[in-house]
Amino acid sequence: MSDIQTFRVIIAKDDEGTFTAQCLEYDIFAQGKNEEMVKNRFAKQIEFERQLSSEANGLDFDGIPPAPDCFHNMWEAAIDIPDGDSTQYRMYG
Repeated sequence: MSDIQTFRVIIAKDDEGTFTAQCLEYDIFAQGKNEEMVKNRFAKQIEFERQLSSEANGLDFDGIPPAPDCFHNMWEAAIDIPDGDSTQYRMYG
């Protein structure tokens, strides 16, 4: 994929201290023990899913549905996390 694609990602910390990252455009998820780790794992996971769907279906992210509506609602209530790449992160909770 040659075009830069922007992803909106909700990052949240659960009751046990684990950070989670959920993409809104596609139902793709990652987790880690801190914010930096979850961002790194998300970047690897999104690339893996892109490659897998492209090989299987001929199109990037083909067949991957959007995140469930509850994550879109979380996005509206979340706070922006500045980052220098094409991914828009927001912290929820």
